[in-house]
Amino acid sequence: MAITGAPVHENQGSGLGDKMRDDASFQLDAVIDTLVEAAPQLIRQRQLLLAIDWSKVGAQTVRRLLERLADANMVLPAWLARSILNAGHALPESTATMLAPELQLLRQLNEAGTSHANAQTLDRTCELAIMAPPSGETAAAIVRRLVEIGAGNEACTVALAAWPVAPRALHLARDALSHRLQTLPGLKCAVAGFSTTSTFAKALVPAFAKRGIRIEPDEAPFGSAIAALHAPAGDAQASLLLLDAQSLIQTSWRLGLESVASDFAARLEALKQAVAVYSAESALPLIVNTLPAASVPILGHMDGYHQAGMAALTRRANAALAELAAQFANVVLVDADVALSRVAHGERSDPRLWFYGRIAYAEAAANELAEAFAAAWAMRTAKPLKVVALDFDNTLWGGVFGDDGMERLQCGDDPPGNAFKALQEECLRLKAQGKLLAGLSKNNPDALAVFERHPGMALRVDDFAATAVNWQPKADNIRTIAADLNLGLDSFIFLDDSPHEREAMRRLCPEVRVPEMPADPAVRPLWLRGLIETWPTRLTTEDMQRPAMYSAERKARELRAAASSYDDYLQGLDQRLTIESLTLRTLPRVAQLHERTNQFNPTTRRYSEADLTAFMDNPETFLTLLGAAEDRFGQHGIVIAAVARIDGRTAHIESLVMSCRVIARQVETAFLGALIEALCSRGVSDVVATYRPTAKNALVRDLYATHGFQPLETGDKESSVWIWKAKDQQIPASPFVAVEWSR
Repeated sequence: MAITGAPVHENQGSGLGDKMRDDASFQLDAVIDTLVEAAPQLIRQRQLLLAIDWSKVGAQTVRRLLERLADANMVLPAWLARSILNAGHALPESTATMLAPELQLLRQLNEAGTSHANAQTLDRTCELAIMAPPSGETAAAIVRRLVEIGAGNEACTVALAAWPVAPRALHLARDALSHRLQTLPGLKCAVAGFSTTSTFAKALVPAFAKRGIRIEPDEAPFGSAIAALHAPAGDAQASLLLLDAQSLIQTSWRLGLESVASDFAARLEALKQAVAVYSAESALPLIVNTLPAASVPILGHMDGYHQAGMAALTRRANAALAELAAQFANVVLVDADVALSRVAHGERSDPRLWFYGRIAYAEAAANELAEAFAAAWAMRTAKPLKVVALDFDNTLWGGVFGDDGMERLQCGDDPPGNAFKALQEECLRLKAQGKLLAGLSKNNPDALAVFERHPGMALRVDDFAATAVNWQPKADNIRTIAADLNLGLDSFIFLDDSPHEREAMRRLCPEVRVPEMPADPAVRPLWLRGLIETWPTRLTTEDMQRPAMYSAERKARELRAAASSYDDYLQGLDQRLTIESLTLRTLPRVAQLHERTNQFNPTTRRYSEADLTAFMDNPETFLTLLGAAEDRFGQHGIVIAAVARIDGRTAHIESLVMSCRVIARQVETAFLGALIEALCSRGVSDVVATYRPTAKNALVRDLYATHGFQPLETGDKESSVWIWKAKDQQIPASPFVAVEWSR
């Protein structure tokens, strides 16, 4: 029970009641004064002071508390400062050094009183909330103060960042949220399930707003998930399928255990067929969750291995869902147990909600699932992360190389170095998934020797696709590395233990993603594993081989620098290009090329896996080819692809996309020649190609002119059309690229 100065009795219109109220208030104020006078002793014992409702205490009492602590040569502890600040009190600046960043900002907001906080404080509040969302009561306190001083937009930003951990903060900013939603781009989503989805649909609104999207959920009728998949809403841009174990694993014991398992198998098969039909007929994303682990078993300790056990059936359902996600590119699978990790098992569902409303998930669980669905959508549409830029000192190892020397650096199998080695192992995990590692360290260049000579290191120098070890600003170094790798800064994430370096990177390179790294090295390995920005959405062979490909590219650049002429450089590469038609095996990578390629993309068409599959199913009209490149330094994987539409003796190049890794090596010349040769073998005499200029594809403006195509007059001034005629032009070829066909 909180100790407050508020009345304990209310007796309107009675003099006796007023007297009782005044007496009670006086007594409580006296108790609080006594506790404040005894604060030094109570703080040592951590007693009673947290029981005070500080929102009902005057500023004079807070000042007296600080005086008593100063007299005793004590500082205000963080746990008590949080309680006082959350209640709306201002604290002197001298207390700020020991406060968490979120409390420092709250202190400044409280200090502003009823006036507007300065713009720098408001900007810093929003930045911190996004990087490190505040906790429950503190989030609510920050939002409340922002609303009070008229900073509604900032209040909305903080509330969304803290959601769903602090849903009450969002309630305080509901007016600002309503206004912001009107400014966000809309996304129409069909929402379906086997149970009531209203709580989940409601939670989707803040979950997507947090990511800059105004979702418009269209709920299917109760329990109509199968029908909704067979006949998706016509105007929906995506479908969200909420699954729950209560509905999918129904239990009827009258016919025995075998009947439970067979009935479940039938329901699961119906779900699988519905997802397959949806994916075959629609390229729209389908986000679906796995079934969370049950907190109470059906068959006790046999639950995990008996065919009718809840745990066994749950695993069976999730395995089937995983197969569907692997088979269909538009299916995005959300791991429910990961999404619900912050919700205790016993709080994930409420029997009263289930039996009275067929609502499978309690509000806290529905909020977390909505958050996971929104994150999955954002990951699918975000710029892919390709490079992990890493600090060295106190990030990859404990200690400072320049001060401590190599021998005293902490990294290995024993504590405290084992936490740093574990983080290096996590970096190797990301490399195995296709992420490039870049080293960014303010050190002398000989710091790189640590990775080869220190016995505890998991990383080696060759694991880094690029390094910048010098005393220049890290923002300058990361720009140089981005240029060398021919990648945008928005494909980088920067990990550094120093708050100052993180802040500098955010200010100077806002495109780079800079998460707040935990201060405790022991927490960092699992933190990195759980960092959603690093999660892959779909892995192709080329993705996993990317580090080796960039290593080969680096060696090729070194060869170019040493070559006496450009032709000598190309001749020394010993390039080979293997051409083949599109197949299901190569489908994900070719779709990825169409999705991600901006520079070498004359038409900028974005063909999905569903689009490309349709071309494969119509070989009389469409020819889809791809090329895999390799040179003396290694394989580059599938780097180029094209779609050509055949109309009698004329073919139209609908798309031609190539990875930037092999630009300026005449790979496009060899591939274009192979494409035209294949078209001619099918009776084509004229090949038409289009160039549509964009802000990023000026590189290919003269592509067709330099390969023998002639301009073709059209009425479209926004694009140029070119034609190659077999009777007039030769098939393009490169003396530096050997072409072979894979049959």
